[in-house]
Amino acid sequence: MAARSSSFASKVLMIEPIRFSFNAETAQDNTYMNQGNSQVHESCSQEFSAYKEILIQNGIIVQHWINSDPQAPDCIFANNWFSALSPPDVDAPTLILYPMRHPSRRREKRQEFINDLLVDYQNIINLSHFEDQDLALEGTGSLVIDRKNRQIFMSISPRSSEIVLAELISRLNLLTKNPWKSVTFRSVDENNNPVYHTNVILCFTPGKAVINISAIIPEDREKVINALEGYEIFEINHDQTRKFAGNLECLYSPTRGTEIIIASSSARGLLNLDREIIYVDIPTIESVGGGSAQCMLGKLF
Repeated sequence: MAARSSSFASKVLMIEPIRFSFNAETAQDNTYMNQGNSQVHESCSQEFSAYKEILIQNGIIVQHWINSDPQAPDCIFANNWFSALSPPDVDAPTLILYPMRHPSRRREKRQEFINDLLVDYQNIINLSHFEDQDLALEGTGSLVIDRKNRQIFMSISPRSSEIVLAELISRLNLLTKNPWKSVTFRSVDENNNPVYHTNVILCFTPGKAVINISAIIPEDREKVINALEGYEIFEINHDQTRKFAGNLECLYSPTRGTEIIIASSSARGLLNLDREIIYVDIPTIESVGGGSAQCMLGKLF
């Protein structure tokens, strides 16, 4: 595998559902989800294709799979059941499989998908056995990875277990001479519900950390802010979080020779990051599925 030009990915996996719809099971702990109308799947397909085309136009390599399981409506959020690491993050390319909280989402880990991914990753860390203990850690939804400082941030929730994270850190540190560490905290939304995934309140660009500090419980704020040393903090509020301003994605474009920032059009006008922001229109996916631009991309390092 060639040396990376950036700590941000230039290749992503997008998974298109055979039937996108509201998932009442996952809506139990995702307050961003809303019932949709009969045209939900058609709208989703159009939004998915347009997003994919924008990425390709900006030099990002897109691997596109279709999940044929009609009982896996949330598979469009490809970042939750797997993540990938490569040198210098670890000594050799490594695939991580994660435990999912809800049974419908466990169906997304299809063996043919895993086999295809393993062609490029010689190591595998499979944490799926934690599902037998009703413990979850949902990929780069639960985990926000700071590759520059080798830190993994996680907001504790029913979908994000400290026990599983500790096992992941332990396993990762067997695969590298430069250890990783975790930064765990608790956060709530404006209605005092636990934030279900860390990546709706925290994300990184090359020089900035976009974060909803007000969501973090007071006793944990100083710890998180101190861990962000080296980044300029761009603070967002609860309303901006609802518009997915904290779920932007930063990727490296080989054709441009620089990083690009992708954000949902619902966050237009909310972010001043001293860089061009490329907006994608995904209102149906956001409203019905409860995830946004970053959630749809499984980054392939």
